[in-house]
Amino acid sequence: RTGLNVEDHSGDWLLLTWKAQVTRRAQFQIQRVKPKYKALDVSWVMELARLSAHEDGPKLAQKLLADHGIVLVIERQITGMNVDGAAFLVDETPVIGMTLRHDRIDNFWFTLMHELGHVLLHKTSSIDDDRDMHSYDGREREANAFAGNLLVPEAFLLAIRDADRPA
Repeated sequence: RTGLNVEDHSGDWLLLTWKAQVTRRAQFQIQRVKPKYKALDVSWVMELARLSAHEDGPKLAQKLLADHGIVLVIERQITGMNVDGAAFLVDETPVIGMTLRHDRIDNFWFTLMHELGHVLLHKTSSIDDDRDMHSYDGREREANAFAGNLLVPEAFLLAIRDADRPA
């Protein structure tokens, strides 16, 4: 067991190779920048979500995460993997790894916010793949709700629903 999500990934050499590459790149950034993560400071999270409206939002997001002690590494997936993202610690620094397997802006933002949910809510390792789409694991549901509520707040969805009802 690798401690990654609820599945046993210890025999998944593609996944372990990808995670090793993400870890290597994260360690380089950690040594260079020396990030300071403050788990209790979440005042900036809404600012991160608002970056999704900007054309250069992904680059701005990477910088904002780094400013708050979280390393974001984009590393292409290895053929045969079905992973969108992962969250784990490297030397006490939270790392979010993303594959951009579905290279669409909506997938980027949802995956980023989902993994950030794992960092902020669970402080545990997570690898999110196709099996997680239908997972009943409470942590996955919480990370999905965290991402969804940041990107499309429930109040907005309720307002749209109410506007569609006949008067």
